[in-house]
Amino acid sequence: MQWNLRGYYARFPYLQNAVDNLKPDIICLQETFLKPNKNVKLRNYHCPPLRKDCTNRDGGGVLMFIQQNIPFIPIVFSTPLEITTAQIILPTLTITLCSLYLPPDFSLVDLLPNLDALLSAIPKPFIILTDANAHHPSWGSSCSDCRGESLNDWLNNNNLTLLNTTEPTYLSSSGSFTHIDLTIATPDVAPLFSWHVHHDSYDSDHFPIILDSSIHFSSNSPQRWQLVTANWDGFQKSLTLPSTFLSPTQACGAVTTSIIRATNKHISLSKNTGKTYPLSNCWWNADCTRAKHEKNKALTQYKNHLGDIQKWIAFKKARASFRRTILTAQKTSWLCFLSSINSNTSSTEIWRKVRSMRGRPFSKAITLLHNGNSVGESAKVADILAQNFSRTNDAASSDPVFAAHKYACERLPIVFPTNQNLWYNLPFQLYELKRA
Repeated sequence: MQWNLRGYYARFPYLQNAVDNLKPDIICLQETFLKPNKNVKLRNYHCPPLRKDCTNRDGGGVLMFIQQNIPFIPIVFSTPLEITTAQIILPTLTITLCSLYLPPDFSLVDLLPNLDALLSAIPKPFIILTDANAHHPSWGSSCSDCRGESLNDWLNNNNLTLLNTTEPTYLSSSGSFTHIDLTIATPDVAPLFSWHVHHDSYDSDHFPIILDSSIHFSSNSPQRWQLVTANWDGFQKSLTLPSTFLSPTQACGAVTTSIIRATNKHISLSKNTGKTYPLSNCWWNADCTRAKHEKNKALTQYKNHLGDIQKWIAFKKARASFRRTILTAQKTSWLCFLSSINSNTSSTEIWRKVRSMRGRPFSKAITLLHNGNSVGESAKVADILAQNFSRTNDAASSDPVFAAHKYACERLPIVFPTNQNLWYNLPFQLYELKRA
């Protein structure tokens, strides 16, 4: 999702609702209005997010939220552009995403050289998601300006593809629709994505842009054994443990195999439904839904009657009513939550309420750099880690001095004389395994 939200904190409730409705894997935001001393986070997305704040003036700033189950590598380079960049590692493709904001007062003389430097700094293939503040008929504008002409020439000269259709992305305070948000891609990945503007602006003057793709990263959470509904009698009867073995390694393998076989037969696995908990579920109510519907209905009526001052006034009133409803719902929800906690509330109930607000977290992705290549698939990551641990603990790879010392120590007999019949010296019994 690409969106100029015009202030992170001012639009945070609407961002929560947008995430609940659109369920984006990656969120590229522009004009966050954040300062470096402000920390932000979004449930089920990597924290801290990738960001670049504008420190020399008010406004500006970019942010990128990436879901926790998606592996990525941040790309950092020196540039005066307001941009944050990450290399997303997918099973079949590694692609670079850039969230870029070009303010209207950015010098046109400096713009193209900095964009050229950007192309040389980021790996291909890539997608640049930007609020360009530029007009040109190539992306739907009725006329062009100097920046639009320059950007259009830059796209053509560098053989880049514009994913925009003719849908407008911005609604001005005067009620006119314009096309200033651009999505730029290299030609090799452009056919993999479809581009459209969402119908709801979520209280910003920019509409969210949705990039859909056939490339998906598996978000399946690990399955767990359903111990509550397990058939423990059947499990116990089908569990066969070895009575004799040639080595501890063989015994461990036999016990593990027997336990897994009995478990698969008598204990079911949880079903991975992919269910996620809405970010706004703790405060969103029926009044919010109704006010949002009225606002969107008024916007649709204005779109069908562009220039109608009465329709425009009706939309602005519905939008103001929606804002008041959101603020009231948040305040009321928090007061209700606080009033539900008193001296008689158990810690179990309090933590249940906290968990309901937090929701169920995603498992975090791990990214490795192996032989110069980025690896993000869980199975491959596990294999690489296992190989590294094995190699590290291999005596052949140890320091020669340490290896000689280790060999000498292992040759010494272990002498531990005792006449006491201590429990830890007795043979291991079956009841100990059952008790464990």
